[in-house]
Amino acid sequence: MIEPGADDEEAVGPTVDRQFWVNRASEKSVSIADQCLSILKEVVTSVSFKYNREFMGLTVEGAVNNFIVFKPKKQFLSVQAKVEDRPHWKGALEEKGIEVISIGERRIRFRLTAHDVTDKRDILRELFEASYKENSD
Repeated sequence: MIEPGADDEEAVGPTVDRQFWVNRASEKSVSIADQCLSILKEVVTSVSFKYNREFMGLTVEGAVNNFIVFKPKKQFLSVQAKVEDRPHWKGALEEKGIEVISIGERRIRFRLTAHDVTDKRDILRELFEASYKENSD
């Protein structure tokens, strides 16, 4: 499992664009990522996507900060959040009905559907905000 960090911009190879991910995965899953970006902008207004070949990362004020990364799939969006208390977030996400795929050394990985982003927006905003606060200078 790729666990990108804020300092590994050089390791991911050339950047791509949104259409690359639409072609590789689906418009549906990239649209879910777009909805997540809207939630992220409530936490930090200067956040934007950095499209890489392996994942969709983030920049804040133009600097890479992969506190959350996205990997669109055909039917869903795989999300990795870099947080300290991964067992807490696993429980909180599962309690809301979000499927947690795995817990790594630095990140929790879970699946989102379009339904999840609209109906479970509050828990996603909480997680995104916690991840940003823990991983910002």
